[in-house]
Amino acid sequence: MTWIACIARSLFRVTPGFRHILLVLAGIIGLGGMAFGQGNFQSNASGNWSVAGTWTLVSGADADGIPDADDNVEIVSGHSVIVNAASACLNLTITSGTVDARGFNFTVNGATSVSGTLTFTIQRGRSTGDLEVQVAER
Repeated sequence: MTWIACIARSLFRVTPGFRHILLVLAGIIGLGGMAFGQGNFQSNASGNWSVAGTWTLVSGADADGIPDADDNVEIVSGHSVIVNAASACLNLTITSGTVDARGFNFTVNGATSVSGTLTFTIQRGRSTGDLEVQVAER
């Protein structure tokens, strides 16, 4: 047997104990990925977007209880949510509620459905920037 074959054989030899550790680590990594998947949020009360108490996680999973760029969001009737920091979501539905993006970047990466109010407030002295709205025909 050549010295290369000996090195290769010793590198790929895995003891049963080490194999068990690898399986446990793979399971932890796999479950960790599931814990930070897409969430479906509804407004729980009026408040700031960046506060977990404003939201209820209806289904899915989320790490911090605040909607992120991969989460679906619904603002329900009677609730007013203020975007108080740069924020994003996947899909946004406003059902007789209000979202006020007060000069902060607010990105909806998917669809937006509004049967309530969506307000963009420009603060005095901050009149530069872009507002891009794409309307899909049906």
